[in-house]
Amino acid sequence: MHKRCKYCGKKYLDEYFVEKHIDNAHFLPIDLHNLYLKDAIYYVKLKIEECIECGIDGLKLIHGYHHGTRLRDYFRSEIFREEMKNKGLTIGLSSIRDLGYTLIKVNK
Repeated sequence: MHKRCKYCGKKYLDEYFVEKHIDNAHFLPIDLHNLYLKDAIYYVKLKIEECIECGIDGLKLIHGYHHGTRLRDYFRSEIFREEMKNKGLTIGLSSIRDLGYTLIKVNK
């Protein structure tokens, strides 16, 4: 049985390929390598506003495996989601648990 992309309806034979399609086609990639946490937070907030204005589903935050753990932990934290909630946004994390990046879905 075919699996469908929940955003565009494109069909795939396997759930893995649907997740990879969503990752690559519906999320804006943001490279956070070499950014301090404060700078990364500012940059991501700007890009979230861009997602809303342009109708992009979310962001792919590329932070790396080892040196990006502080960024990964912050953007996956309840603190970040609560801060966005106070701005009227709902942030959802992807079920893909790759250590090198985080997918966040932006809902108005």
